[in-house]
Amino acid sequence: MALWQLILTELRQFWREPGTLFWTFVFPLGLAGALGLGLNHRPKPTYVVGFSTKQKPFFLFSEQPNASRIIFKAMNRDAALHALQKGEVLIFAETDSSGKLTFSFDPANSEAQQAFLILENSMLKQQHKTSWQVAPLTTQGYRYIDFFIPGLLAMSIMNSCLWGIGWALVEYRMKKLLRRMAASPMRKSDFLLAQMITRFILLVLELGLLIAFAYGVFQVKLQGSWFAFVWLTIAGTWAFSGMAFLMSSRTAKTTIANGLINAITLPMTLVSGIFFHYQGFPEPLVAVIKWLPLTLLADNLRGIFNEGYQMSHILLPSGVLFGMGSLLFVCAMRIYKWQ
Repeated sequence: MALWQLILTELRQFWREPGTLFWTFVFPLGLAGALGLGLNHRPKPTYVVGFSTKQKPFFLFSEQPNASRIIFKAMNRDAALHALQKGEVLIFAETDSSGKLTFSFDPANSEAQQAFLILENSMLKQQHKTSWQVAPLTTQGYRYIDFFIPGLLAMSIMNSCLWGIGWALVEYRMKKLLRRMAASPMRKSDFLLAQMITRFILLVLELGLLIAFAYGVFQVKLQGSWFAFVWLTIAGTWAFSGMAFLMSSRTAKTTIANGLINAITLPMTLVSGIFFHYQGFPEPLVAVIKWLPLTLLADNLRGIFNEGYQMSHILLPSGVLFGMGSLLFVCAMRIYKWQ
């Protein structure tokens, strides 16, 4: 009987918290419904293929599989290689002097493989006599792993700040530690800044291990400025720390904090180009996605790793991240609940 009464007590405490009920039941259903409807009604998969501006030997076919569509972009080789580095183009097709068609792409990229199969099937179906071959891109900057690792670093910064700072501050409030901190002779802003600086020190270890692993196993090298990398990492940490401060400013339950953090991180992870490029989304949406903090961080980390970005390349995005973090920090300080 004692066990049953304890279970009932816990259940009553759970049902008496409207915020807990919302983030436990309503939010997952709403998120699943929104993502499900969006995925079921999204347009056909889009694959962007670049082709040489010199010749157009096979782009005469008009029929494509109903399940997807190909967008062709005319460009020279240098522009195509740059687009391949940024993930804006999956395949580059060009013909040599003998008329042989060459497809350049990373075989490890599943989207590029799918696009190539669509092109190959279309040519076979229409019995093109042009011979073709695949030129695998295996040098750094053109592989999928070179696209993925910087995105993974950006995602690690976001998750480390939101979970490591936001979650910890909510726990402090639950344990009444924030009240004691506020009563001590310290500046409240110093307490929050200490959280951010501590998180950055831990990120040095976390990102260092990830970069060392990527270099040792996949030969992923940072080709740009290390100073630019550190500066951009600080800017990203500042932006997501400000987000964590604001998220935790009034939250008093870890269940609610869990829902809020997932509401912030999950949509950004899906649309910010961590696992695949966001160019497949509608253009009005892409214009917004480009300025999300995770997108700014991931895109410019890729530039530093794969395109040799220096400080001059990241001044604008790092300024936006610092400005965003500062604005969120000020807002959090104004509404922060220390009791």
